[in-house]
Amino acid sequence: MTQRPEDDWYATAETAEHQTGAEALGLKLMRWWGMLFRALFIAIIGIVGYLWLDPQSIGDVPLAELTLNQILKNVVAALIAIGCITWFFNFPENGADRTEANPYVAWGRAGGWFALVTLFVVYWLING
Repeated sequence: MTQRPEDDWYATAETAEHQTGAEALGLKLMRWWGMLFRALFIAIIGIVGYLWLDPQSIGDVPLAELTLNQILKNVVAALIAIGCITWFFNFPENGADRTEANPYVAWGRAGGWFALVTLFVVYWLING
């Protein structure tokens, strides 16, 4: 079965001819999981980084009472947010069509390992 390039992201007619239906479906699901995991991972990094710093409103603090710690926490929190937004919109380059060298396949594998380790840790904490 030959897929047309417009049926799938990063697909070409040449690479679709060399894959079975199950293999093509597996790679498609892995790319979708990789895209989802990448978006969730970047969002979680940004949210946790922002909340860990606990930036405080410095708009109504008198200048004489403003500390360097308050200023730096707000600047770093803003840099984390800007960095995560930039990282999110800097999509991986597609070096391969429908092969395992696709960057989203790597994100998908990393997400699978992360989910497996998380399940193991949760099981260990519950039954520990």
